[in-house]
Amino acid sequence: MYEYRMVEMELGVIGSGDAAARYLENVANSNAAEGWEFCRVDPFVEYKRGCLNAITLGLLGSREERAVYVATFRRPREGGSE
Repeated sequence: MYEYRMVEMELGVIGSGDAAARYLENVANSNAAEGWEFCRVDPFVEYKRGCLNAITLGLLGSREERAVYVATFRRPREGGSE
């Protein structure tokens, strides 16, 4: 059995051409130092409705969208077998 950790990653990494790769490398290495094995990165869209939308019962149909990436790590659970 494994336990999993999901880490939301920043978007819009600024820097040279390999800045995004170096950012992911740093995230992966810092989690590996704690015993977590990198598995994958997945894109997600987060939807948020504001206070005004709640007041109008959604009639305005407005919502805020935010793209996020989540890195997944795993490690063997203590006392468990793979």
